[in-house]
Amino acid sequence: MYFLCIETATEACSVVLYHNEKLVSAEYTDTPKAHSKSLTAFIEKVLQKGNITPTQLNGIVVSAGPGSYTGLRIGMSTAKGLAYGLDIPIMLIPSTAVIAYSGVYYIQKGEATVIGIIDAPNRELFIQVFTLNDGTLNFEHSPQHVFVTEDILSQLKIDTDNPVYLSGKGASKIKEFYADNKNVVVLEDVKQDMQNIGYWIMETYKNKVFADVELCEPLYIKDFSPTLKAKKNKV
Repeated sequence: MYFLCIETATEACSVVLYHNEKLVSAEYTDTPKAHSKSLTAFIEKVLQKGNITPTQLNGIVVSAGPGSYTGLRIGMSTAKGLAYGLDIPIMLIPSTAVIAYSGVYYIQKGEATVIGIIDAPNRELFIQVFTLNDGTLNFEHSPQHVFVTEDILSQLKIDTDNPVYLSGKGASKIKEFYADNKNVVVLEDVKQDMQNIGYWIMETYKNKVFADVELCEPLYIKDFSPTLKAKKNKV
């Protein structure tokens, strides 16, 4: 079975093709505002590299958010169009889960807490907490919007006497309050892409956890607050 995966929740644009759990091909850029220009081309490239046509796809995976409003709308509309046109299921994965899975690649086997992080302005973050057991991530709760304070991990009821991995851009906002705690580890340079979610795809597909193609929407969490530029006074 073949699965096409789309990630546009942040500045990164990632498209990945899987054959079952095996990664077949991938395209990635973190050039700002490149989603609309890159996404269609990336989809064509990963299918060509995989030597398959769109009609051979068995499902579409899309990063549902939280993240960039514009990026999420582009990714979701593209995924819905493909799923509807090909009459195949669509599966939604939180962008916080995508970055958590990317971080797992750099973690040695064992038990730990992993926090998937999507950066937000000022002292804000979107996060999702997971427990890691020998390479398998278990969802502890849904993504949430938080304000970073000096006791943020205590508020989240996370035991910092055991390993805690902060995966994603914005992790340093938390780490600065735990600078002396070696158990709190920053994985801030991992890519916001889909190259480590093969297991999640197969489990989700096997359990038929599909979204309604017509009704599914991005997971914004926080209301959109546009920044308005001040008008220049006419002379």
